[in-house]
Amino acid sequence: MLFDFLKDKELCSGNSMHYIILFNVSPPLGNVMKVIDTIKENENLKCLPMFLLTTSIDDKDIINSYTSHLNCYIVKPNDLEGLIKVLDTFKEFWLNIATLP
Repeated sequence: MLFDFLKDKELCSGNSMHYIILFNVSPPLGNVMKVIDTIKENENLKCLPMFLLTTSIDDKDIINSYTSHLNCYIVKPNDLEGLIKVLDTFKEFWLNIATLP
């Protein structure tokens, strides 16, 4: 569904809106990694910054995520206050400080 929405857009042409993709996934991460790999193989989409928000602290998941060119792996805090702080920090950095393609 996400790929269907994105596949015909020329998001890496420099002539489009800025997009980021934030996946909120519970383990196992297998299906989302397939989606990330599919997006990164597409010339029109591979420049999109992609982030993973998950409860997994498994080293294998972390390594596989970065090997698949994920831009950021975020482990969800266990409490609402911590999650709000993480999301506020994420928003501040990626939407106000970083330069997006």
